[in-house]
Amino acid sequence: MKKHLLLFISSILLLSGCGNLSADSVVNPYELKSGSELLSLYGEKETFGENGFEVFDYESDLIRTPEINGIVAARNDISSINICDENVITYKSISVGDDISKVENAFEYEYQNYDSSYLVLFNDKNEEVDINSIDSQNNDITVTITYLFEDTKIKRIIIGKREPE
Repeated sequence: MKKHLLLFISSILLLSGCGNLSADSVVNPYELKSGSELLSLYGEKETFGENGFEVFDYESDLIRTPEINGIVAARNDISSINICDENVITYKSISVGDDISKVENAFEYEYQNYDSSYLVLFNDKNEEVDINSIDSQNNDITVTITYLFEDTKIKRIIIGKREPE
């Protein structure tokens, strides 16, 4: 009887998702979670539009309106995602509004770019890359995440794609 009860309880826990990743988890640096939708830098631009992101053809258009969630998608190929909404969750569960120390603690190779942003680079295996190990011939960088902050709070997150040359 105890074995059956233990098996029943284990089955319930497994089916309910206990022990699995959090529903808010984003497991790849090129993904984000907006509401219940998992969106990807490699996804369709229409999916972003359906989830409240503005779609721009040129980076310069998005730069002029940095206070909105948007993507740059020339010819249906998404090249960058701009996030300013605190409800959007990115890789390592980092969101706009979080303390910048969350970035410092989450990554081994975050690079402070000037005084108000951090850059994290990823290769084609979704592994962090040390910026000091990169030379001009390095084509392994496929995704970048930039965290812009003011004081100690993240104000904007930009996820970008770099195509190998």
